[in-house]
Amino acid sequence: ELTGREFAEQPGVEPFDDAAVRAVDRLDGRLLEFAAGPAIRPVTDRGVIVVPTTRIRGPLGLAIVLAVVGATTTIAVLAPPPAAAATPRADGAFYERDLLGHSAAGRPIYAYRLGSSYAATKAVVLGNIHGDEPAGVTVADAIIHGKGMHNIDLWVIPTINPDGTAAHRHGNAHGVDLNRNFPYRWTHTAPGYQYSGPSALSEPESRIMLNFLNRVRPRYFVSMHQPLDGVDTTDGGARDPAFRRRLATNLALPQKAFTCGGVCLGTMTGW
Repeated sequence: ELTGREFAEQPGVEPFDDAAVRAVDRLDGRLLEFAAGPAIRPVTDRGVIVVPTTRIRGPLGLAIVLAVVGATTTIAVLAPPPAAAATPRADGAFYERDLLGHSAAGRPIYAYRLGSSYAATKAVVLGNIHGDEPAGVTVADAIIHGKGMHNIDLWVIPTINPDGTAAHRHGNAHGVDLNRNFPYRWTHTAPGYQYSGPSALSEPESRIMLNFLNRVRPRYFVSMHQPLDGVDTTDGGARDPAFRRRLATNLALPQKAFTCGGVCLGTMTGW
């Protein structure tokens, strides 16, 4: 089951403005336009079809819309494009680049898959969530373009906040701190440096990241910040102390408890 907004963020559905998305009907090539709100409205050469429900059914990544046009029932199957082909490297490793979605200002958000998709260990590295913390993007790019990897299924996302990164701004194009926009312990905070947004998951970047993690379900997830100088012992660090210790040792960083001065609200790692 997908909400209209979730459907709008599926692979193969291309955003073209803040209010709507579009995709090609794989059956006969008609252009369909969908409102991103709860009621999905395909626009076809025969007029507007209103789907009078807040949910649609179908497997994740394959949305099936059933709509009645006059006395005729139209089934539009919107399949995602084929996954990015894995590209072999000179050292025998593979990588692929996947488009996860677009930011509030329309910039693409990419994930790079390295190593082997058949490996037992699956991990994700995020370069940055705050646009004024660029060091993690440098680290992520070094991993992507560095030595090939084997025996791990590794996803690397240089940034989930390309708008903030381009402007060297903490929040996204809406001024929202994406690390205060996740649903766990979300609390509304006023516009400013750590603005929570009007509601949990109000921002496209937060929804993209949440959907990606739900789809990939990694065993390990490393999110980089700057300049805290340490490996967090709370949240995920508390759940896997052995991994935390290995990470701290290999990065030559101390282990620290990052508690946001009390309780962390709406953070990605908390979620």
